[in-house]
Amino acid sequence: MTEQQDKHQPPDHDRAARKHRILAGRATGVMHSITDAVIIKNRNIYFLSRQDGSVPLTEHHSFGLYCDDCRYLSGYQLKMGDGQARVLVADASQGLSAVYQFTNPEIEEDGQTHARMDEVNVTWRRHIDARRHCMDESLRFQNNGRDHNKLPISLTFHALINQGWKDSYVLIDVRPGPGEER
Repeated sequence: MTEQQDKHQPPDHDRAARKHRILAGRATGVMHSITDAVIIKNRNIYFLSRQDGSVPLTEHHSFGLYCDDCRYLSGYQLKMGDGQARVLVADASQGLSAVYQFTNPEIEEDGQTHARMDEVNVTWRRHIDARRHCMDESLRFQNNGRDHNKLPISLTFHALINQGWKDSYVLIDVRPGPGEER
């Protein structure tokens, strides 16, 4: 190593301390990789999610909903029963829209099966509308089994409100699609 290169290297004790912080989970600036992120964007609004459509509910990641480089949604997860969805495909090839398709895990309650694994197909669509400053979403559930299925779902959000937009809000409008029941 030349003397010039050596000036830019931290001393061995600094390197060892940084390694210890990283291994102990206390390092700053260490983020989860977004290499496989599904990304949609329209003008200055963009959304980064995992392949299953989720945004981790933990800290230290770059996934979420952004406007003007400020993050407004830092966690978002769909659970089916006590388990996670089984991802089939995620597609964001249109740029400002994404489609995620997955199936259900085995759903049991009180020792009874309410939905066998892979009997319910779920299509989750997202679209960013920069004119309205929003991200529209829809979830569609299709039962491919012979039996009636009971499928408990939950959505969990970590929203960061009032970080820049004067009138920020999160609106969740749950309603059945045409010809469907709640």
